[in-house]
Amino acid sequence: MNRVQRKIIGLLLALTIVFIASILSEPVVGLETNSSNHHALDRDYWPTDEWQTADPSEVGIDASYLEAMMEYIDDQGHNIHSVIVVHDGYIVWEEYPMDTYNPTKTHMLQSCTKSFTSTLIGIALHEGFIDNVSQKMVDFFPNRTIENLDSRKMNITLYHILTMSEGMYWTEHDYPYTDDRNTLKQMWDSTDAIQHILDQPMVREPGESWHYNSGMSILLGAIIEQVTGQSVESFAEEYLFDRIGIGDYGWISMARSGVLHTDGGLYLSSRNMARLGYLMLNNGTWNGTEIVSQEWVHDATRTQVSISQFMGYGYQWWTYLDQGVYAATGHYEQKIYVVPEDDLVVVFTANIADEDPHPTDSILFTFILPSLDSDYSHFENTRTNLVNLSLAVIVAIPLLVFGAYWLYKMRRL
Repeated sequence: MNRVQRKIIGLLLALTIVFIASILSEPVVGLETNSSNHHALDRDYWPTDEWQTADPSEVGIDASYLEAMMEYIDDQGHNIHSVIVVHDGYIVWEEYPMDTYNPTKTHMLQSCTKSFTSTLIGIALHEGFIDNVSQKMVDFFPNRTIENLDSRKMNITLYHILTMSEGMYWTEHDYPYTDDRNTLKQMWDSTDAIQHILDQPMVREPGESWHYNSGMSILLGAIIEQVTGQSVESFAEEYLFDRIGIGDYGWISMARSGVLHTDGGLYLSSRNMARLGYLMLNNGTWNGTEIVSQEWVHDATRTQVSISQFMGYGYQWWTYLDQGVYAATGHYEQKIYVVPEDDLVVVFTANIADEDPHPTDSILFTFILPSLDSDYSHFENTRTNLVNLSLAVIVAIPLLVFGAYWLYKMRRL
């Protein structure tokens, strides 16, 4: 091999390396589970008193997708009670397929309640009632004698409680809710629900893995009452509900212990559910007032713990990996979706039985997001970037193999 040939091969290898580096340095849009939102300070109104509405076409939405969505819901017989789509701060679609619900009637949120409870913790931190999420669980309950107290339990922090990675024994999804072995049923049957949760034995190191545990959401409510000296309802009204326009609500307690059902017992209208999503969409700021810090919103709605290749968990918010979507999620298909890149909040209420298909994720990605004519581009960018990355690998491998062979031959010369 002469000098000219070696220079040509060296140049090809150099160009390959530059090509691969340029591809890898490109940001892969849409792969973040939490995106910063630039709309918080640029609103022409705030829905504190009432939501304003707009025709979908006025904000760049193709209504034919949403009409097809309603036809799909009807054709499939999905027992959906409400659908609200908020784009650019305006309700652009609102339907109540079941005659029993309307814009003012409250609906049980099930575990969407958890995201409200988490937000109250964020507010307590913002207002100085809590120092940080590294505070130890046992320090919030100094007047309780806690069973099974080993070094692992001593190291459980507020962060672990928020992310359900505390490591306690909990069988909520292992047995039917009517089964006496179900720790959630035991909690409801207990005369001291907080003690029941705190006494559970440890089975993992804190932070080792995620395991669904509604008891942690109950502890969050108890922590709010411990640090503020107020009931959860009173604190919620003063620091959250009144500030963002949530007036009519209900919140049930556990019958035997009287502990507020902060893991699933909140009742709100669908429009008021959307207000929490809108607060988070605007990075915790509402009409110029910071209700909860932007840092909290960022941490709460990004993946803190991976659940599967598709889903993650933040501070009592579910994250959709690689989609730029996060959601409050409740049993029987209650949902508050937030899509920061598209300035979008979507609310569903429903009564979908466990054994039936759960359609709201599919509806979001099949009908609602594609209806955003220009704003859906970040999902297309994700595909484009992945194609480019694949192309880089396809081009690079043969050249790198050839280069390695050439270097080997050069050493033999």
